[in-house]
Amino acid sequence: MATASLIRTADQTRGKETPCIANCLLVRYSLIVSVKEQVLQAINRLPDDIDYRDAADEIAFLAAVREAERDIEQGRVVSNEQMKARIAEWTGK
Repeated sequence: MATASLIRTADQTRGKETPCIANCLLVRYSLIVSVKEQVLQAINRLPDDIDYRDAADEIAFLAAVREAERDIEQGRVVSNEQMKARIAEWTGK
């Protein structure tokens, strides 16, 4: 199971806390499985009637997840309070 499907599965169960171990496994999985294998798994999960844009969107999603994982690994994170302050600044609230 590719990282994208694990994240989407977790995302579909919003309201439930994801244990830390699950988050750690997501990062570790994407480091073990090659990019090619992740893309192939993503393509195989998609329905047969997709168009090129759907396939490209799925690959872009995988790339965004990996970029986020790198940011986390390198400590480039923002706390919830910092993000709330940024949003308030952007929206003027």
